[in-house]
Formats: sequence, structure tokens, C-alpha cells
Amino acid sequence: MVRGYPNCYRFCQQCKSDCICGNCDWCHTCRPHKDLLDSLPETRTHRDNDHNIACDNYDRSHSCDLGETQPQSDTVNLKSKDHAITLQGAMNSDFFAIIVGPEKKEFNIHTKALCAASIYFNNIVNSGMAESHDKTVTLDEGIDAETFALFAQYCYMQDYSYDDKDHPEPLYLHAKVYILAERLQCMGLKTTALHKASYRCFTSTPSANSEKMTETILMIYNHTHDVNTGKFPASPKEKWPDCDGVVRDGFRILLSKYWATHLVELRKQEAVALTYQECPEFMADLILFVNPGSPPLMI
Repeated sequence: MVRGYPNCYRFCQQCKSDCICGNCDWCHTCRPHKDLLDSLPETRTHRDNDHNIACDNYDRSHSCDLGETQPQSDTVNLKSKDHAITLQGAMNSDFFAIIVGPEKKEFNIHTKALCAASIYFNNIVNSGMAESHDKTVTLDEGIDAETFALFAQYCYMQDYSYDDKDHPEPLYLHAKVYILAERLQCMGLKTTALHKASYRCFTSTPSANSEKMTETILMIYNHTHDVNTGKFPASPKEKWPDCDGVVRDGFRILLSKYWATHLVELRKQEAVALTYQECPEFMADLILFVNPGSPPLMI
């Protein structure tokens, strides 16, 4: 049994050495620790419906021997077949044009694929307004063509990929996709972006480019809404007895945990002080996950 064949449709784009497990939808080579998933409400809910991360059936769930791209699990076969049927139906629909960004780049996406992925576009297509008749809509405020191209990719593949050479700090890219997905009301893409960001955070250390990390934090905190800043996210009662089911934004919690884990390295970088000053909400979340140190010495 061979896994990790590059042409396999389940090839992991994160570690590029294994395939996504058909039983739990995670790569067993680079998947994040289960404690992370417990802190990310959307990811946890999404994965709990598919046997969660605690999966011990990987050896029986998938094989891409000799370049075979068909999964061995009946469950995965069913999912693949359903997606193929959905994609075939989408291809038979008309194109809808989306003009994006100041450069006015035009994307033509099949209407059914667009509506299936995004509540926002589904409402426009079925609104009876001028845009629905012209089959054209313009998005020019705060959306760049590069990020929207990943959304277009998701409409057909329920996933997105990118060139590592173009994105040495992919966490920033995933944050942009996450924000776009929230704006377009594409919950599947939002979960996927958070999933990919989780891999990045828990399989790597901070890069030397602290400014890009700072931009990521400011972008997430400026473009997401969370009324429970400074409160622990929903967790099992045995872990946090005082928690009453608080729902938090998953990407905010991810960044706070990541920063707290690598605080010693990050605080040496110049851009860090600006982050604390410009984003007090991030500071309130960061404090939640900083481990207690030794008692102060007597002076």
C-alpha cells in the first residue's frame, strides 16, 4: 500500500509527503494536535461529523498504489461520487461573471457551482436585480484577484492550493481567504482556510518576517467580529470548569495560541511591540494562553 502519490486527488498540499485520510479528512503525517481542534469551534464541529481527529483507521482508509487515484473506503467512494455528480451539474449551468479588484479582473464561474459554494452569491443570482439578469457583479472593495482566485478554485474542488514559492508565509494567505470566505458567506471555504492555517501553525516555527505575522494578526482582528474577546473558547467542562459554552472566532484563537507558544522568540522582534499597541483585543486573547512562569525573586 502506497500513500503520498503526487497525482492522487487526496495528496496533502501541506506536507507534500502523504495523503488526506478518507476516514477523518486529515493528513496523519502533519495533522495538528487534537488539543488545537478542541479550541477551534468551527473546525471541531466540522470534523466531529466525520469521526474527528482521533482516527486509527488510516491504513485501511486510502491507498494510491501505482498511481491509482480512487480511494479504497466505501465512504470516500460515496463522497467522491456525490462531488462528481454535483460538479457535472454545475458544468451544465450558465457562467456568472465576477469582476474583482481595482484591476477589474474578470472571473467566469458556473452559476450552480457559485451558488452552491456561497450564500452571498446565491442571494445575488436569485435576487431578480440587475446583476442577476446581466449575470455580472463587481466586487471592488477590499478584495484582491489573487485571493478570489482561490475562492473560484474552491467552487469546483472544495479545496484550494497555491505555489509555496509565491507564498513563503502562507499563514497570511490563509487569513485573507478566511476573511473573504466570511464576507462571501462560504462556510466550507472558511473552515478549509482555518484547517490549512492550523497545519501551518502546528508544523512550523515563526518565520523571520515578523512584519507579515503582525499584518496577519491585525488583518484578522480588524475584519472578524468576536463579542467574547478575552474569554476562553468552548471546551470540555473537565478542562475549564468555569466555561459556559463561549463561542470564539477560530482564527483569532489560533493566532493567540500560536503567539503564546512562541512568545520567547517573537518578543525579540521589533514589529511585536507595535502589535500590542495597535491591537489590544489580541493582547486580551494572548494572555489566556501564556503559561505561568516562576515566582518573582525578592528584591
